[in-house]
Amino acid sequence: WGDPHIRTVDGRRYTFNGLGEYIFANVNNIFETQARTKLAAENITATVFSAFAAADSAPDSDRVQGEIGPDGEMVVRINGVDITANVSSVNDTYTTMSVMLVRVAEDTLSVSFASSISVEMSLRQGTLSSLLQIPPQFNGTVTGLLGNFDGDETNDFMYRNGTIASNDIPDREKHILAQTWQITQEE
Repeated sequence: WGDPHIRTVDGRRYTFNGLGEYIFANVNNIFETQARTKLAAENITATVFSAFAAADSAPDSDRVQGEIGPDGEMVVRINGVDITANVSSVNDTYTTMSVMLVRVAEDTLSVSFASSISVEMSLRQGTLSSLLQIPPQFNGTVTGLLGNFDGDETNDFMYRNGTIASNDIPDREKHILAQTWQITQEE
């Protein structure tokens, strides 16, 4: 329980216990999803995913965020406005000019963007998880914690500066590598 388990888009699995906000995936500079972690409980260092935000880079694209609310529920926002009540039941749909949200299960929300990229966010046992679905035309154009989407899981560990780490780096080095994807308030 705790410490986010990440599976890259090419299938590589690793554990990351960073605390903060990170570039989860940037797709060809036309789409980005960010992830936030928080401490899993008081007095421990384990972390869990507590929020995801995603948007296409087009100026008129809506930014969608799913986060764990104060009562442990999933709160959904579009451009900062809480729309949770609009997608609270299975099959509820909410559409704007640039995104479509569908509650596909009691604990899962699917968000489709104009770029044809979609994100599923699920809330289970007090932690969020996210599944990113990227069309094949974006192969090899992904950066971030989720690897590079080139079909080869052995080169998914990449520092933010573009340097590819060896496939068998120790966990401590994976943590250092993942920390390079931490974002600032401006990002």
